[in-house]
Amino acid sequence: MHTAGLRADVRVSNWDEDISEWRQVDPPLSDRARELVEARVREAMQRQACELSFRVGRRDCVLVEGLVLDLARRRGLDCAVEAERGLLRVRLTFSVSGPALKLDQFVDHARKVVNSYLWPTGGAGG
Repeated sequence: MHTAGLRADVRVSNWDEDISEWRQVDPPLSDRARELVEARVREAMQRQACELSFRVGRRDCVLVEGLVLDLARRRGLDCAVEAERGLLRVRLTFSVSGPALKLDQFVDHARKVVNSYLWPTGGAGG
C-alpha cells in the first residue's frame, strides 16, 4: 500500500451495551481517552427516575399498560403504573427507574410503540 501512497490504521472495537457505543480495545486507549469513556459509563449507569403518562381510551387501557410494563421489564427497569379513570379516557402514569441511558431509550421507545398501537383510535395524549 505504501507504494501506492496509501496508509491504513486498524482499530478494533467492541459494542458496549452500557453506553450504546463502540469502545476501542486495540490499540489501547490513552489514559485521557480511557478516563472519558469511564466517565460516560458512570453517567450512563447512574440511576434515575421519571414519570411517563399516556391518556388513552378505556378500551386501550389494558393494551397500553401491558405494552409499557413489558417493555420496561425487558429493559431491566423498575416500573409501576397508576390509572386515573375518567368518563371516556384513562390517564396511565408509569413511574420508571433504572440506569439513565436505558431510561432515556425506554421513554423514546415507549412513546413510539404506544402511539403506533393507538394511531387508529386517535393516538395517546400526554
